[in-house]
Amino acid sequence: MRVVMYSPDSIGLGHMRRNAMIASEIVRQKPAASVALLIGSGAGAFFSVPRGIDTIKLPSVQKVATEKWESRSLNLSAHETLTVRAGLIRDVVRGFKPDLLVVDHLPRGVGGDLVPALQMIEDLAMPTLTVLGLRDIIDDPDVIRARWSEQGQYEFIDRYFNHILIYGEADTFDSASAYDLNRRVGCDISYVGYVCSGSDSGRQTRGIDVPPSELDGLASWRSGEKIIVVAGGGGHDAFPMLSLAIEALTRMDGRKDFRAVVVGGPLMPDEKRTQLATRVQRLSRTRFLPWTADCMDYMAKADVAVVMAGYNSSLEALSTRANVVMIPRAGPSAEQRMRAGMLARRGLLSCIEPEDASTDLIFAAIQRALESPPREPHAAFLNGAATAAGRLIAICEAPQPKHPVVSGHTEASRYVVF
Repeated sequence: MRVVMYSPDSIGLGHMRRNAMIASEIVRQKPAASVALLIGSGAGAFFSVPRGIDTIKLPSVQKVATEKWESRSLNLSAHETLTVRAGLIRDVVRGFKPDLLVVDHLPRGVGGDLVPALQMIEDLAMPTLTVLGLRDIIDDPDVIRARWSEQGQYEFIDRYFNHILIYGEADTFDSASAYDLNRRVGCDISYVGYVCSGSDSGRQTRGIDVPPSELDGLASWRSGEKIIVVAGGGGHDAFPMLSLAIEALTRMDGRKDFRAVVVGGPLMPDEKRTQLATRVQRLSRTRFLPWTADCMDYMAKADVAVVMAGYNSSLEALSTRANVVMIPRAGPSAEQRMRAGMLARRGLLSCIEPEDASTDLIFAAIQRALESPPREPHAAFLNGAATAAGRLIAICEAPQPKHPVVSGHTEASRYVVF
């Protein structure tokens, strides 16, 4: 079994980490499998993975506006960077000859860089089956339905993809109905549960940079001291939230009943990371960690977790016994607001809206969380990677008929936007 998995890592790390966890489960369930992870993160392959998995680095890009990207590192134009990415992806698919091509989140990839590979699979009648993986909440349903209709996204998915996996639960958020997939797209749709690094597969993708001495230190704090972990995911847009949280921790610094760790994130700009580290150095009860590839090592020891509302950050926090204070980002999409609101309404956490976020509110929320009894971990957030891997293996072993080959590419070619 050969699998290529693509993740559009233009801002955060969630897509790449989700694919890595599912890949780890694939090789656990099917040890002879080979999985190639196509990644574009500026942080590169910052985690370790089991044998059977390797990463192929694409030139990094960053999203600067809706449907607009630019090169993150190379001194190339957006057109040149996307052209290089598209060529690499196509060549990997041609040479690797995967049984499955699994695409996370963006059906056409970044700036259309997946389209040449998808067209090649169709043109050459390759036996590769294509799977689109979607997190449960993408954006406001009205926005997505309008955008996808205007862009011809439904027709594109219907033409080029055989299966859709939704990384969530229909009972929690019915993505297929919310985004009109069950009405507008003819391919098979499966909910596989939430993919979380608190699961066994998440442990297999253990970070390579976690300092054992720091973790040992956290364990020793358990003697009457509660642990607060403040983390902003990849860190690209986490500075405002982390800055307010540090101010709240500053107010608490005279207390002797807590310790705190603030995690910056691998994608945080260096100057912002330095600013936060300098401020934390003045505090006696708080440590600053520039970044870690495995925040679960810290979340698992936390009594209170202050996080943003990204898919991975939310699930990591809720899979532990920590009381969670969640501060979603304001935009550019409604995804984090929707997720935080949904989880708060279910009584799973405390939510502070981004426009309301202040030192006073965060301080008060941390105080309440410290005084509350531990939560029970949410079991629904633990098994998605194993379920997704099992579903992909089943698809591979019992492939469904591909869509009929459509001759010519006049219409499809317009999706190549670079």
